[in-house]
Amino acid sequence: MKLLIVDEDQHFCGILASVLGNEGHEVVAVADARSAAIQATALSPQVVLVSAELRSPGGGMEVMRSLRRLPAAASATGIVMTNFADERLRRACDETATAHVLVRPFSVLDLAGLVRSLDVGDFSPAEEAPVAGSRGRMRPGSTPTARPYPSPSGGAPSRPRRTSRCPADCLPG
Repeated sequence: MKLLIVDEDQHFCGILASVLGNEGHEVVAVADARSAAIQATALSPQVVLVSAELRSPGGGMEVMRSLRRLPAAASATGIVMTNFADERLRRACDETATAHVLVRPFSVLDLAGLVRSLDVGDFSPAEEAPVAGSRGRMRPGSTPTARPYPSPSGGAPSRPRRTSRCPADCLPG
């Protein structure tokens, strides 16, 4: 599976690229909106993982919107990684047809399991996505979760639209 990761944390990008690459996925990790657009066009990813807290204008959700406008990434399954989830983020995920939200801290192994569980050829909503436990970076008082946002009716999530390659500046030093 082809994955595009957009996150400014270079160390984290390197870890994700390594773990997902070892599972046989082709992974490209970038740190900004411009690089994301260039790499999405070149890669035609099946999955796009974006940090909601990017310091790009409009943040990570604007990056996701921009990627959705590119034919090469318009049908990719969207996954947003965030430090906190609220109603505003839920609405943005609905607007960008983002299928899953991972609330930090989450286990990279659980993310790998989520990616494994995706059927990128099937655009029907999943019954339920795996829930991630955490063995990653913990913050006091945080609750680790990974879940799709449910539809407003409380049913299935909103309908998703649907060797590791990492730039040198994205690998851990």
